[in-house]
Amino acid sequence: MLSKAGTKAQSFNTVFLLLLLTWGCLNGLQSILTEIGEDEAYYWMYARFLDWGYFDHPPMIALFIKTGMAIFKGSLGIRLVTILSQLLCLWVIWRIIDEPSPTVKKVTTFFIIAASVVMFQVFGFIATPDSPLLLFTALFLAAYQRFLKEENSLSVILLSLTMAGLMYSKYHGALIILLIMASHPRVLLSPRFWLSGILAIALYTPHILWQIQHEFPTLQYHLVFRSGGFKVKNILNYFPSQLANFSPFFLFLFIFLAVKFKAKDVFERGLFFVIWGLLIVFLFSAFRGHVEPHWTIAACIPMIILVYRKSQLHTGSIKYIHRVLLPSIGLLLFARIALAIDFLPVETDFHGPEAHFKALGEATGDLPVIFESTYQSPSLFTYNTGKPSTTVNGLAYRKNQYDLWPFEASMAHQTIVFVPNNPVYTGTPHTLPNGDIENWIVIDSFIPVQKIELKTDSTFETLTIGQTVSIPVMISNPYAIDIPLNQADRPISIHTILIANGKIVASVPMQLNPNVPLIPKDQTIAVTGEFVVPELPPGIYAFGMSVKAIPFPETFNSLFSTVEIVN
Repeated sequence: MLSKAGTKAQSFNTVFLLLLLTWGCLNGLQSILTEIGEDEAYYWMYARFLDWGYFDHPPMIALFIKTGMAIFKGSLGIRLVTILSQLLCLWVIWRIIDEPSPTVKKVTTFFIIAASVVMFQVFGFIATPDSPLLLFTALFLAAYQRFLKEENSLSVILLSLTMAGLMYSKYHGALIILLIMASHPRVLLSPRFWLSGILAIALYTPHILWQIQHEFPTLQYHLVFRSGGFKVKNILNYFPSQLANFSPFFLFLFIFLAVKFKAKDVFERGLFFVIWGLLIVFLFSAFRGHVEPHWTIAACIPMIILVYRKSQLHTGSIKYIHRVLLPSIGLLLFARIALAIDFLPVETDFHGPEAHFKALGEATGDLPVIFESTYQSPSLFTYNTGKPSTTVNGLAYRKNQYDLWPFEASMAHQTIVFVPNNPVYTGTPHTLPNGDIENWIVIDSFIPVQKIELKTDSTFETLTIGQTVSIPVMISNPYAIDIPLNQADRPISIHTILIANGKIVASVPMQLNPNVPLIPKDQTIAVTGEFVVPELPPGIYAFGMSVKAIPFPETFNSLFSTVEIVN
């Protein structure tokens, strides 16, 4: 016969597994009933072309999706590993908590706390890089906890694997590692900690080499192009967005417990450092641009641990969890139903795109489709139709993974459908089979230009309005076709670009000397470019060059420098 203690242990273990299974089943059902979102379709494209890196993110989410798609097709396959990873994440968090006297009520309390965190729920069934980030945050904290107790070979291996996993999930995984180090500087005196770091870097080397090979596109994007300048609204939006990210009911409880109780040991101090560090770093990021609410979501892992642990020391908090957090989960369940079933008068990314892009695919037949300045639309189009698609990213938008993939070049000299969003080239309205209206232009013998490189060794501090400027220009054509220039039937030309406040304020055609009729395939030519400085308000501008191929937007073909325009 089982002892009384054995019966209790069996009871809470059974409840834990039942709640975990229920959690997984709900997420599985949600994943089947909810349309694939626009970002998920983009990461599905990652998975189709596995690599050691991508323009926006490291490759872990691509591996998650690729693995799931090998087991199931459709939305469940895309989200399968995300669902399983959150179940593992919950189990790891519970192990970290290390409850000395578990009971059914305590297990239930733990699940209520975890389920009350808004975006933690969302990333349990939506396949984005935040899903592996949450898993590896939990695994890293568990490995660090073990390392603090016992610095043996297994601890070193686990720490190195989880640090590499963090970095392969999302780049600010490095911030979590640094915050842990900052919370316990003495750990840097440990040779075994340094060894784990060296092993983690060795595991991460393939991605570093990928970045070098592609000239660090991710660093340029996140550190330079993503900066939108100081705007008060970004600061003001940060605080309410974080309430929505974690849930105000959960966040207020965490703040109360964080003020009332201090860290009891080195490990808990590390948890607090990760939480406050992430929140403060991204608050400062709001001074240079927009901050997405979920960028701080990794902080919810240490939050859940601390809220559970500290609530056990405060009876009022336990009552709050069951009387406030538990009912709040009902609101989240209602929102999740709304994601799956379109019954609210609110547009979301999860209702409508599937029908629209299937209808667009049916209307355009066998022609490849090129969209303007978007990574979402070509991803959704290919996912829902299986047809080839890409994008031409204009200077008013940003670069993305489609700038690295060879899709554009593969469509050279084909008849394509171009779907613009430029009001100057709205295209012809078409009624799709499902009744939607879409504008497009049919272009015969498409000529790709996005990957043409324009370089000059001329630099300017000032330019005078009306001044005629001549600069040497190196034009490199990496394509396997000749690129015609300044021909009546092929309006492709080189332009001088001036940008202010993130917007193109002048796009001036360059006169080339000699007046070359084309850029030969796989060659670089040297010309002199001449332009007249346009009449603009005096001030500081970004100066660069671009290829303009009507009806496509000016594309990213050169580096930009800062110049002052004067009278």
